[in-house]
Amino acid sequence: MHGGEVPSAFDGYPNAWFTAGTIRGKSFTTSLYNYPNEQQPTTLWYHDHALGITRLNVYAGLAGFYLLRDPNNHLENPELAILPTGKYEIPLVIQDRTFRLNGSLFFDKVGTNPTSIPTGHRNFLVIPLW
Repeated sequence: MHGGEVPSAFDGYPNAWFTAGTIRGKSFTTSLYNYPNEQQPTTLWYHDHALGITRLNVYAGLAGFYLLRDPNNHLENPELAILPTGKYEIPLVIQDRTFRLNGSLFFDKVGTNPTSIPTGHRNFLVIPLW
């Protein structure tokens, strides 16, 4: 989770992966994660961090975000709100993608440094907006 104030065990290390079976990455400690959400209001963005396939997972859509709201933002009275609320609040994520002519996703099989990180590619962005 990006921006989350969480205990280090829940920080999403690249080797903390696990399968539905019994296979675990070397940094695995638990499959139950706790996000206290006790920090300042913000937008939190999360995605899988599995070593070597983060780009593929995010590109395939395995990412999301959620909002920590300010209890003083007068959700019950939008005229008094400091931040957009109700119909004026539009959660939006912009994700960079390349498509083939047939509309399917193009995922380059060779990255920028195929000898060390074969799927690494620096040209795609994910920007959560609020």
